[in-house]
Amino acid sequence: MSGLPIFLKHEMDKRKLGLRDLASLADLAPSTLSKIMNTPNHTPDLKTLAALSSALNLPLGRLIEACGYDVGSVGNPDDVQRQIAAIAGAVPELREMFLDLTLSNDDFRRSVIAYMKLLDQEHQAS
Repeated sequence: MSGLPIFLKHEMDKRKLGLRDLASLADLAPSTLSKIMNTPNHTPDLKTLAALSSALNLPLGRLIEACGYDVGSVGNPDDVQRQIAAIAGAVPELREMFLDLTLSNDDFRRSVIAYMKLLDQEHQAS
């Protein structure tokens, strides 16, 4: 089971937030947050994780790590830049998005690459 529900529950308790409160802060449907909290091995999409990250004022990488992937294992900033460039070159449909990503801060770039690797691991395991 993903550690994300446990992590979110801890953060909600710490802030005295209920499920509806956090859903509202993150501009998510309560049912979306409920699914995250109650579905084993569910990894939310990146947009949802980013919304929760923003609502809780936490780095996106913390939530990705709670999903089970070590963001630190992604590599150094130069490796991350090379990975982004390789993906942007290999998948033309994603080029613009990845070019925008190169303008983001290093922590965010590392988090996005880690999220992609997490999804790849889950895909290979299924």
